[in-house]
Amino acid sequence: MKKSFSILEIILVITLISFLYTAFFPKIKINNLNELANKISLYITYVRYKALIDNKYDLDDTLWHKQRWTIKFFNCRESVGGIYYLLQNLKKVIK
Repeated sequence: MKKSFSILEIILVITLISFLYTAFFPKIKINNLNELANKISLYITYVRYKALIDNKYDLDDTLWHKQRWTIKFFNCRESVGGIYYLLQNLKKVIK
């Protein structure tokens, strides 16, 4: 008589246990508003970082301070859903 398990039996039991765990384990609810706030905070931090490393100071240009980084948020089409953002380095020239 055999008193040990075969590799196939162990793999089958582990697979069955993992399937039951994923099928019946309660799903964690994600708060979309908190996730959106975290993303916006991350994007704003990224824009701030880009603005700090982008040295636009120029003694010869009197409008050097008009060159700036901006971030804009837009809604996607309803078929796509969600939001997207645009990160730009703008240069305004006043004439």
